[in-house]
Amino acid sequence: MKSMARRWRAWALGLASFGMLATSASAFEPLAFSVVGSGGQVVLRWIGAASACPNVQWDEQPMQAMRLRSGEQILPAVPSVSRVVDFPVRVCELAWPQGVRKALVGAQQILVNTRPVRRVAILADTGCRMKAAENAFQDCNDPRQWPFARIADAAARKQPDLVLHLGDIHYRESPCPVDRAGCVGSPSGYGWSAWQADFFDPARRLLQAAPWVFVRGNHESCSRAGQGWFRMIDAANWSSQRSCNEFALDAAADHSEPYAVPVAGGAQLIVFDSSRAVNQTLAAKDDLYVRYRQDMEKAEKLAHQGQSVFLSHHPLLAVYQGKGGKSSRPGGNASLLSVAQGLFGDRLFPDPVDWAMHGHIHVFESLSFRSGQAASLVLGNSGSAMDVPPPTQLPKDFQVLPGAHFELEAYAGHARFGFSLLDIAEGPGQPWVLTQYDVEGEPMLVCELTPKHSHCTVVH
Repeated sequence: MKSMARRWRAWALGLASFGMLATSASAFEPLAFSVVGSGGQVVLRWIGAASACPNVQWDEQPMQAMRLRSGEQILPAVPSVSRVVDFPVRVCELAWPQGVRKALVGAQQILVNTRPVRRVAILADTGCRMKAAENAFQDCNDPRQWPFARIADAAARKQPDLVLHLGDIHYRESPCPVDRAGCVGSPSGYGWSAWQADFFDPARRLLQAAPWVFVRGNHESCSRAGQGWFRMIDAANWSSQRSCNEFALDAAADHSEPYAVPVAGGAQLIVFDSSRAVNQTLAAKDDLYVRYRQDMEKAEKLAHQGQSVFLSHHPLLAVYQGKGGKSSRPGGNASLLSVAQGLFGDRLFPDPVDWAMHGHIHVFESLSFRSGQAASLVLGNSGSAMDVPPPTQLPKDFQVLPGAHFELEAYAGHARFGFSLLDIAEGPGQPWVLTQYDVEGEPMLVCELTPKHSHCTVVH
């Protein structure tokens, strides 16, 4: 009944409000960008308020019409939002032909390097936090308090081959309080206006600089901003079955099959959807355990294709600093850990996985182990309000995963806004280099990545 009512209300509201749909996005300059999916397939996307999809010119080839992915629509509110969710823009797309370097959409030129990916800009947790349930309101209007636009521009200046977002793109969930000057005038909710302010406007330059790989975070689950995720961000084809528009189908839509994106040197990025992970241990009979076990088994098969970096929004191994900074505790996600330990024991990942990269905790962390686990990096410091700063040094008796056999050999952590740049080695046996930059693009620390290890040196 809920899904039927939702469909009827969307239809009725669409008829009543079509004029508003046609004009409310008129101030938005159309945006073309590209996303990368399974096997490295690049898809050109376009978002705009035009009445039809535009044409694209590949290199010097004849014009080709883009196809509609999702049209203008008003949808009923998801349960945690009091107003309707409106998308007064259409999204168009077209698969990027192999060997083509340039796409021209109107006056916008989008480039894709045809050489193997060697330089990857990495972001996570980028949106401006506005959440009434936690009385958490970031000053979105202050570029010092919410520096995502500065971070995105600095990352674009590094000329990456690929941009990786590790999840939690959308944060403007609740209206700004009337007495909060720092976010006054900000849109909120899960519709287009909040997505535009939180991501598409500030990231415009970086969106056009290189193709993007998006990892889904809990903020993009169906109970939150999942509708916008599927309409505009997800690399797979859009369908009504996987759209977060129908409550009855949300459980299935909250999972996506893992896929691999090849990079230089025969290595690959394995993209894992952890958007529904909860921080509690799961029993083997739980539906969520069964589904995540299936996903982990598929990720294991992908990992055996070559040297791998495992990407999920939620970390399996991390350090979380308690309020007031008085105590450190394990920060790994209990749901994912229960599944991973059931499959791989204390190693947590199949052997070809050398590094795991995540967001979710709003800090930078690098954890490296003597005991053979994949090194873990948390890169959630790209704009959303920072968490309590992690310790500069962990206590000698600190257990990253209580009860497991872990020998920590190196740790680094800080709580300064920034982004990372991963430079992939040109040849086998050579270390990869991950550099953490501040909001202006100045290096803060440099990490040398060798198989299963990460060792970081502070620059400033």
